[in-house]
Amino acid sequence: MVPAVIGDVVKLLKHDVELVRKKAVMALHRFYQIQPESVEHLTDKIRRALCDKDPAVMAASLCMLADLVQGNPSAYVPRCQHPHHPQPQTAPSPPSLATLATLATLATLATLTALTALATHTALVFQHQVQGPSAVFRFNSQADHRAPPPARL
Repeated sequence: MVPAVIGDVVKLLKHDVELVRKKAVMALHRFYQIQPESVEHLTDKIRRALCDKDPAVMAASLCMLADLVQGNPSAYVPRCQHPHHPQPQTAPSPPSLATLATLATLATLATLTALTALATHTALVFQHQVQGPSAVFRFNSQADHRAPPPARL
């Protein structure tokens, strides 16, 4: 079933809506968990999603890349192409648990940052709808510690 829908999901990685892009990355991650060989050729697209402007898309792609690296670490070790620096003949070591924990922490922080921004935006919209535009100004300038304007009768 994965090969039948993977093309449509890959197209959604370029969608205008952030939530759609995030869900597309999450779907590709699930495809990787079900059938790893069906998604391994898409690492460049997942790396591009890591640079997305939305933190939730970045976090989802980071989780998938962590699984990809854990599954095949040798495919993600940078290779030196300089003629005076030959390739080492030893096998690369898998990523440490500390590296994976750092990646997971970064994903969590990106998600929390996105949720904080969403909560602030929701509070501003709610105040604007309930108390009018002047309430939004008071909400944004609370750090000024000025007295609120007198109430109108």
